[in-house]
This record gives sequence, structure tokens and C-alpha cells, in this order.
Amino acid sequence: GIHILECFLRICRCQKKKWAEHVFTKLALTLEELEKIQKHHNFWGIFLLSLFLRSAKYAALYFLLLALLHSHGYGFHSLSFSQTILGITGAEFTSVLPIKGIGGFGTWESAWAFTFKLMNFDSSLAIISGIGVHLLTNLFEYTLGILSILLLSLPQIKRRS
Repeated sequence: GIHILECFLRICRCQKKKWAEHVFTKLALTLEELEKIQKHHNFWGIFLLSLFLRSAKYAALYFLLLALLHSHGYGFHSLSFSQTILGITGAEFTSVLPIKGIGGFGTWESAWAFTFKLMNFDSSLAIISGIGVHLLTNLFEYTLGILSILLLSLPQIKRRS
């Protein structure tokens, strides 16, 4: 994989660019970590855990979307699980973009709305559902993050008292 990327960048005359060097550094670090995992023979355990967590995330997003769209007449019969996963995947691909929008909002919702519009959703419903799902998941994640920071800082707070 790295050799193909290297050849492509050489053809485009980009291999000496700072961003290309950064990409190769990150790839090398990723390969090192994968080799460590492989040496400790826990590759399959990590892979299966990752697969389970990703599956749980997508299932949770499906049910969240179903709950948000329930008042608009959508149910299990009209909201295809596979199409919803496809739509979520389209939005998730925006994580590789260098631009995230303002406050993390913009690109994800745009990709969501575009993907769901391609699947024959009403335009306004596609936009609103994208904003709703992303807003709710971000609030949940930020709350967990803040609670985690507070929980981790409790021992230091007790020592100062």
C-alpha cells in the first residue's frame, strides 16, 4: 500500500511536500503499532472489539435517526437499515477532510444531507436529520468527555484539600 502511494506521489511530484512527508510519518507509526499488536498476538481480539464497537455505533445511530424521524411517519418498514448505514458512512467519510466546518459542524451534515437526498429523502428532512443526529451525538460525546475529565481529576482535587 505504501509503495503504491509512494509511486503515485512521485508521479505527481509531491513526495517532497511537507504534507506528503507527514502522511508517510503517520503511516510508518501506524505500521509500527500494528506490528506491536501482531507480536503480542492480540490482533484478532482488537479487531473484533473494534468491529463490535463500530457496529454498536452504527446501530445506535440508526435507532437515533429512527427516533428522530418517527414523528415524520418513518418506521422500521420505511427506514432501511442498509441504506441508513450507507448514509451514515457517507457522512463519516468527511472525517478525512482537512476542513471540518465551524465548531465541527458543516461537512458532516452536508455529506449526510447529500447522501440521504440521493436515497430519495425530502431535502429539508435530510438536512434536519443530519443536524439533529450530529448535535445529539456531539452533546453525548462532549458530556462523556467532560465527566471523564472530572472523574480523572478527582484524586488531584482530594489531594489539594
